[in-house]
Amino acid sequence: MKKVVKYGIEIVVILVILLAALYGITKINTSLTRTNQQKVLITFEAQNLEAELLSKMESGDKITDNAKTTYLGEIISLSEQYPYTKSVKNYDTNSFMQVEVPNRFNRDITVAVMADVTDSSVMVGETELKIGYTIPLINEKYMVNSIITNIELSK
Repeated sequence: MKKVVKYGIEIVVILVILLAALYGITKINTSLTRTNQQKVLITFEAQNLEAELLSKMESGDKITDNAKTTYLGEIISLSEQYPYTKSVKNYDTNSFMQVEVPNRFNRDITVAVMADVTDSSVMVGETELKIGYTIPLINEKYMVNSIITNIELSK
């Protein structure tokens, strides 16, 4: 009789665990698994560029993520160039200051792309887009390292 009660309790425990696991699997956050295609505007800051390279960039250029070879879209706007700055230590005051680097520039590049958008991520092919990520952008005419500074979802 003790064995029947013991096995009965074990079966009930196993059934409870299986039912809890099944409930957990069916209640997975659907926003993580369900995506929707949406137009996204991504702003990249291309840093430490030479003037010659800046002259090659144009609106309408098609660009790709060089690391994952994912087509990212078409450049819809370019900012004016602005000086590239670097942090250097001032040993007299024992502090850091920003100094302009001669003949080096930054430029903001805005790209329109169709992306898979969820509550927690924006994906274009295999490339995940998050503010602060570094992505090497490539085109037939140039390659620049850039940092994502803004992601705007279109309505």
